[in-house]
Amino acid sequence: MKKLFLLTVLTCLIAACVPQQGMAQSKKRKKRKKPSTTQIDEYFDERDNLWVHMWYGAQIGQITFINSQFAVAASPMAAYKFTDKLSAGLITKFSYSYQRLRGLPGVSSYQTLDLSIGPIARYRVIPVLFLHAEYELTRFEHLPTDNFGNPQLIIEEGKILTDYTVQPYLYVGLGYQSRGSVWGYEISLQYNLLDSATHFRIPWDIRFGLNYNF
Repeated sequence: MKKLFLLTVLTCLIAACVPQQGMAQSKKRKKRKKPSTTQIDEYFDERDNLWVHMWYGAQIGQITFINSQFAVAASPMAAYKFTDKLSAGLITKFSYSYQRLRGLPGVSSYQTLDLSIGPIARYRVIPVLFLHAEYELTRFEHLPTDNFGNPQLIIEEGKILTDYTVQPYLYVGLGYQSRGSVWGYEISLQYNLLDSATHFRIPWDIRFGLNYNF
């Protein structure tokens, strides 16, 4: 009889504990709700803030029209805005030149393509004026030279042979930026601080361009 009484009490205790454990587990499940659609959107909006602080642009410069020679340079760039005034990024440049030749048998023109890449930094002084600094390495295509540095004209199979030289440039300058829209145009004047007699470009460079979100 005593054993039966103890078994009955034990059974009642187990029955009482099971619902409580089930309710506790149910509460835990309720606490672990799936994130709402709004929370998910806010999360991805935070991740996209990187692109909100980016600006993009493209410049045209080194435009030359002299007799039968033509040259132009295009410079796409992208940068990150650390503050409303300070930004830094990367610029690439493609410089093309064309010269029509006369008096050379089988050769009518001479063309070169120079490639550049490097970091840039900008600081907005006032809403419409900014300072620009740019360091780049440029691979120049040019005529081969002899031991004294004199250019040589060598023609093989109807083409003028070319050689390559890599030179550094450090541009600093001042620019004007239009306001009133996320798209804008800019005009800047740059000067190369590393200019020397062996460089292939003139030190001054006037650039025109468009930008987005600058």
